[in-house]
Amino acid sequence: MNIATLLDMSAEACGDRIAIVSGGHRLSFEELRRKALAAAAYLRDSGASRVALLDVNSPAAAVALFGAAYA
Repeated sequence: MNIATLLDMSAEACGDRIAIVSGGHRLSFEELRRKALAAAAYLRDSGASRVALLDVNSPAAAVALFGAAYA
């Protein structure tokens, strides 16, 4: 099991519940999953074989982390 699978399970079980709160930004588990899948598609389409992530703790960092796991 990897973190993408855990997000899938959380989105299935908790869908509309809030997963991330950062300042005025809020993402539900399903929104996080949807954005991560879009990021994964972008990574696959770009042909990248490796991904590095350097960011502060933020919703965008979580999306990128899960997106890389899905890719």
